[in-house]
Amino acid sequence: MEEAQKKLSLAVNMLLGSLLLGVPRVALEFDDIIKMLPSNFPFNPTVFILTSQAVSMLITGFFIWKISQKKNWARILTLVITLLGLYGALSQVVEAIKYSPVSALIGLLQIFLNIGGLALIFMEPAAKCFRAVVVQDEFIKNLQEEYEEEEVEK
Repeated sequence: MEEAQKKLSLAVNMLLGSLLLGVPRVALEFDDIIKMLPSNFPFNPTVFILTSQAVSMLITGFFIWKISQKKNWARILTLVITLLGLYGALSQVVEAIKYSPVSALIGLLQIFLNIGGLALIFMEPAAKCFRAVVVQDEFIKNLQEEYEEEEVEK
């Protein structure tokens, strides 16, 4: 199980690395993001962009934290969200090549870190970490039932 825990830690670090790379990427593309907003945008563009990025990072960070706690729902939800956003992320990288090659490189690195981290948590031995929690819960439940049956017999 020690090898599984090491792989899980590596996967979590990869996902966190991808998340943290979002900060310099937004900084590099900040002016271009503002230009994409309509001229009659009802909110302060800077506040809107920073708030939306902060909320996005908090939600993603929460999922990564739950993955580190071996919550199976978190890894499945993260996989689904990643797959749904993959086309958009790749499109952004292709567009970023035109005006910010450094940002495009960071975006590509984020994609590889996300896919690599997710692959690790769904493959052996890290996948065992998520099954072990379910097996342990069932084992404890069975022990409790056996103990209760013995108490009733006495």
